[in-house]
Amino acid sequence: MAGRLEKLGVESYVPSELRRLTRGGGSYERALIPSLVFLKATKQRACELANRDAVPDKQMDDFRRVLDLSTDEGGLMERPLSLGARVRVIKGVLAGVEGRVLELRGRYYVVVELFDSWFAKASVPRAWLETM
Repeated sequence: MAGRLEKLGVESYVPSELRRLTRGGGSYERALIPSLVFLKATKQRACELANRDAVPDKQMDDFRRVLDLSTDEGGLMERPLSLGARVRVIKGVLAGVEGRVLELRGRYYVVVELFDSWFAKASVPRAWLETM
């Protein structure tokens, strides 16, 4: 979010904290108050920004369904280094979700994105994916 606003020349601030992961030894930044973004902009400009990029219903539904899985099966992720072929999930609770296939440590994931800056992944058996 902040990266997109910065590209548009808008100063922003998201209150966040750094969290350490027990598995893998990495860390990530987590918003302290979800959906809160401070903008340095006029009211008119802030409203323009809020209405600028509407997410299509299908894309939002796919993103929500992937994030609703348990953390072992899915969740938010850093921007993938390389996205693979466009795929559609054809079985299971994610049937109909469209995204890109990613393979990590021998497991397959469907990756969905919002605004080219938010990514979510869910583990899916390879046999449940079809290329588009």
